[in-house]
Amino acid sequence: MHCVCMDSFTLSHIGNGFFAFIRNREQFEMLREDKSLLKSAVEDFLRYDPPVQRVSRAL
Repeated sequence: MHCVCMDSFTLSHIGNGFFAFIRNREQFEMLREDKSLLKSAVEDFLRYDPPVQRVSRAL
């Protein structure tokens, strides 16, 4: 039995990444053609459209 546990932060990251590929189809096609771009694509996913836009703290 496999258990996959994700929080809303992870799900938002995945969703934002897929949505970015929908909006930028040519980037998705580049990644499909050249799998060596995958590592940098994942790193860019994390920076391009993060699920948390701003975090503030009250002291």
